[in-house]
Amino acid sequence: MNPKRIAYLESLDPSARRFPNALRIGDTIFVSSEPLGPSIRSGSTDIQDQTHEAFSAFVELLARVDARMADLVKLHTFFVFDGEAGATAYWERMTQVRLQYFANPGPAGTALRVKGAPTRGRLIAIDGLASVSSARQRIMPAHAWDWSIPTPFSQGWRIGPVLYAGGQISADRQGRTVAHDDLTQQAINTMEFLRHVLKDGAASFDDVVSLKIAYQHRGDDLATRAVLEEILRVVRPLIPAGQCTLTCLGVDLLYEGLKLEIDATAVLGDGAKRVHARSDGASCPVAGFATACRVDDLIYVGAVGAPEEGSLDGQLQRSLQRMQSSLHEVASSMDDVAKLNVLFATTDAGEDADYRTLQALLVQQLPTPGPVVTIVRVAGLPRNGQRVQVDAIAVRPSR
Repeated sequence: MNPKRIAYLESLDPSARRFPNALRIGDTIFVSSEPLGPSIRSGSTDIQDQTHEAFSAFVELLARVDARMADLVKLHTFFVFDGEAGATAYWERMTQVRLQYFANPGPAGTALRVKGAPTRGRLIAIDGLASVSSARQRIMPAHAWDWSIPTPFSQGWRIGPVLYAGGQISADRQGRTVAHDDLTQQAINTMEFLRHVLKDGAASFDDVVSLKIAYQHRGDDLATRAVLEEILRVVRPLIPAGQCTLTCLGVDLLYEGLKLEIDATAVLGDGAKRVHARSDGASCPVAGFATACRVDDLIYVGAVGAPEEGSLDGQLQRSLQRMQSSLHEVASSMDDVAKLNVLFATTDAGEDADYRTLQALLVQQLPTPGPVVTIVRVAGLPRNGQRVQVDAIAVRPSR
């Protein structure tokens, strides 16, 4: 059996604690700084203050499950920034604070501009994955892009058989966008960078179990779906059909002119040990991808939605049911879910109410104490009428 250990933020009201902020299963730790409940917060509206708050919580949580920032191998940073100009400078201000907390070498990272983290009052949300395993390899390919300022970020980490690739973009060694106005070429460049991260970890696209595509969304759903479809035209031929899960989310990107960012997880090993839940066209409407992929005791569930349901709570409830069905196909269940991501799209006026609706339903629907949960408001989701989607990582206890 893999014993589980959990930790909550100290700032979270003990009477309101429901989902853990850190969950350790064996050597692996899932962690999120977002308190899903009443908490003591500084109330500052400055990105640097909120970044300090989020990362100091991260350090606290990792310590409570006997880990540290040096063990962090994958980090997702969701940040809120409005406007066309100044996004890179804003990211650099935020990152100057983050650098005070990172170990060197640091994690593979993905940073996305979102509408709310999870609401507009919060300017940053972070979650990630750490490992205390000694079987680790940092991946920094010679053929790679780089950031606009010096950072300890890594392009990827391989921990035993699992390879975590950070968000790949079409950029040069100074963090400047390459192929500004050419979406297809950006997609080609991004997948080529990803290929090199996988190759340096002795993996290939055949080993990828989870792919996440963040695509530029500027408010026009119809135009944005065309952007995503063009990206998929490049991606699909590279990924073996039906063997990889997919999550797509509409956001804004870090550097000026960027149109997409892609990160991935690969698991090396005997292909005969892989079990896939096939798409039924409802759970995962993108042809060529699986709804779930299991390799030994690790299960990855791609984005699940239910846009045919009219209400937000109806969409979330049906999405969770579909996730349960996908898990069942690979001999797992919701009890095994260690990390759950909930992405929702709404108006500014409806943001707070929709967030509360999602929180309440998750408390009703998920087992206790449940997974580490991240809720983020994005600019848009792939399907017409879609207001929410969920994806997950599950760990089946070893027997």
